[in-house]
Amino acid sequence: MALGDYITASSSYLNCNNYQNLQTVLSLIENSCMPFISLEDLDDIKTISGRDLNLLLEKLTEKDENGSLTSIIRNIRLKIQKAPKLNINKDDTL
Repeated sequence: MALGDYITASSSYLNCNNYQNLQTVLSLIENSCMPFISLEDLDDIKTISGRDLNLLLEKLTEKDENGSLTSIIRNIRLKIQKAPKLNINKDDTL
């Protein structure tokens, strides 16, 4: 799943202080992944690949000294809170 790869990339960019690419990947997480992710999906990604979006957000908050990532961190957390519990595929209901 792309979200898992984006979490890994974000962690790598954070570790090497590459904030330009970090912001790009975080925008992809926020706008391209989160609208389609359920809480079940987030748990699956964490269980299967060990990639934890909430842990990434904690690390980002700790290292965001100048507050440049505050808005995107807040937006992603808000989307996590609003994510459905289960990802219901319309094809599965037919």
